[in-house]
Amino acid sequence: MLFEIPRPFVLYGDFNAIHNGWDNGTTNRIGQMLFEILEELDLNLLNTPRPTRLCPTNRTANMLDISVCSPDMNMLFNWSTYSIMPH
Repeated sequence: MLFEIPRPFVLYGDFNAIHNGWDNGTTNRIGQMLFEILEELDLNLLNTPRPTRLCPTNRTANMLDISVCSPDMNMLFNWSTYSIMPH
């Protein structure tokens, strides 16, 4: 699937992928798989360390929404999030 996407491309979505390379120091199975795919295909993670989700029940923040692109697209984007923490 991902191997067949023509380049250049941008891919984003709510992957529920947690990895210590881009989140809070923990890694889940989906995050490990996505990390390995990014490395294998030489793809760029566009996210900054800012969280993309605030859990309404326990008010913890994490980065579940991931944006990646082919290397030739990396310099075309300035990725950011709105502040999700209440003032």
